[in-house]
Amino acid sequence: MMSAKLIFLLIIWPLLSVCHILPETPPEQVTIALLDTGIASAAIAPENLLPGWNYLTDSADCEDLVNHGTAVASVIVGCESAGVQGIAPGALLTPLVIADKENSVPPEVLAQAVYDAVDRFGADIINISLGLPKDVPEVRQAVAYAEEQGVLVVAAVGNGGPDGEPLYPAAYATALAVGSIDERGSISDFTQPGASVFAPGEDIWLASRRGKTYGARGTSYATGFVSAAAAVWLAREPLPPAELRQKLRELLGAESEYWQGYFAALNAAE
Repeated sequence: MMSAKLIFLLIIWPLLSVCHILPETPPEQVTIALLDTGIASAAIAPENLLPGWNYLTDSADCEDLVNHGTAVASVIVGCESAGVQGIAPGALLTPLVIADKENSVPPEVLAQAVYDAVDRFGADIINISLGLPKDVPEVRQAVAYAEEQGVLVVAAVGNGGPDGEPLYPAAYATALAVGSIDERGSISDFTQPGASVFAPGEDIWLASRRGKTYGARGTSYATGFVSAAAAVWLAREPLPPAELRQKLRELLGAESEYWQGYFAALNAAE
């Protein structure tokens, strides 16, 4: 199984370096709102964490009791105890707890969290590694509002496979829809249709809420990779969401020159 650190070295780091978008210093001023199950303070360094909100308990307690949110966070900023190398180790994360262990999300909670990420918590990027099985006007309007306010929404397309129904907000035009690839660069068999960018979502190591290493797979984690890449880009070149989406599609789309070059380099190294 390929480690997150190795994927970082083989995929994301060359991507950012070759395209000359790495800033001289980590993207410390880029804030990513993580709409998920929370973030465990035992796993993610305090310097990467900002105060957030728990919409399920109506409190400021954003400790992750599940693992999911912490795992996504570890892709973005890393976890020293788990040996996970983050893509954007200087990014700031705002945990907004909207999901429980069943991963069920009330649409009105998702919508409110998007509005709050923009207006209350000052996010530059909103990472949504989950979704709804249908279009809900309230959520659609919230995602469109984020776009209007200059905030990029990055969302997972889901793990239902090629026959899966669209997942929202990934299916909205104002969101960047993320699918998963494996270590060979093939689109993961669980990736649902609709992805416009791809990143590693299997054969990777992540951090648990206790700061331990564990393996998992899903478009959720690929979404974390893309949010982190967006943070690195924004630190160097602030762009409005539509332009940033287009830049990332050019770099991380299935037919991009980068992926073709990466596959060729990987095959030549064997």
